[in-house]
Amino acid sequence: ARVFLKPNLTFPVYRQGVMTSLECLASVAECLVVRGYRVIIGEADSGGYNRFSMDDVFQGMGIPELARRLSAQVVNLSYTQPERVEVRAGRRRLQVPFPRFLLREVDAFITIPVPKVHLNTVISMAIKNQWGCIQEPSVRLKLHPYFAEVMYQVNRRLPRAHSIIDGRFGLNRSGPMLGDPVRLDWLLVANDLVAAD
Repeated sequence: ARVFLKPNLTFPVYRQGVMTSLECLASVAECLVVRGYRVIIGEADSGGYNRFSMDDVFQGMGIPELARRLSAQVVNLSYTQPERVEVRAGRRRLQVPFPRFLLREVDAFITIPVPKVHLNTVISMAIKNQWGCIQEPSVRLKLHPYFAEVMYQVNRRLPRAHSIIDGRFGLNRSGPMLGDPVRLDWLLVANDLVAAD
């Protein structure tokens, strides 16, 4: 089976409490590989108005090297074929571009966020982490008023969605990218994204 791992990589360089650690990502990937699963690690370009390349983030964190060691695959979701997910928000009908690859070509989806406060959504964990799968950062910005409706439709379409929350560090105060990292030293695993949050 093909299992997609979605870390939270929301900054150009690794930050504690802001991004999934390489150690957590590696542990999850290794656990799956030794059990015979085919692992794919991916994320889309980020940065909103100041877009930055996820390929550079992958490289800076050592993810391609991890993938080579485990015979896993690394995918920048920004450059995969999109599928339009229809979202109803009041009287509006939105067409949200989402990677077809995630909806049609993987057998299971594991989101690996970190626990952090968020200025707009209060917290950012298992439900929110898939916001980063929307392929175009500028589209994400335009969809902010419809966040709840978009996340509901996106998450319900994911195949066998599970969550592993990397709680070694969390983020307090302002979030989701600036704030105070807090050492927590826990890990939370769930087969229900809402229950995880």
